[in-house]
Amino acid sequence: MHFTWLDRQATASHLCLPIKTKPKRTIITIAVVNNVLCYFSKCDPLVKSVLLTSYCSDLYGSVLWDLSHHCIEDVCVAWQKGLRRALGVPWRTHSVLFAHVTDTLPLRDELLCRTAMFVSKCVESENNTVKFVPRHGVYFSRVNFPIGLNAQLCCARFV
Repeated sequence: MHFTWLDRQATASHLCLPIKTKPKRTIITIAVVNNVLCYFSKCDPLVKSVLLTSYCSDLYGSVLWDLSHHCIEDVCVAWQKGLRRALGVPWRTHSVLFAHVTDTLPLRDELLCRTAMFVSKCVESENNTVKFVPRHGVYFSRVNFPIGLNAQLCCARFV
């Protein structure tokens, strides 16, 4: 899935599908998930889950998202609904089981791991400008800087 945070008046598209916004809340579209699941509807459920992960979990730019934002939960719920449909399991199936069945991390953990890798690569960069921004965010302005907040969330989750 490709999710884009938008300003209130902004619109964007992904794979020719419109992404719309409502005031104060981003609508997460799962049209791409629907397209993948409809196109591969005759496949085995585990094959569909692999295809869903391959086609819809790019999440480009997610390392710059504010992972403490309340809309991240909406993204995770949309992903879990897509996995439920791909696997053909009842809606009551607990989402903790998906990690074991699909051999992937839960989406929130995947986002946190990507963010941790991004921050560590930036901090270890040889470019002084690239090195300064995450260092400043992590060590000095953690509360006001999304990279610092995300680093703090990663530490709280995995340490």
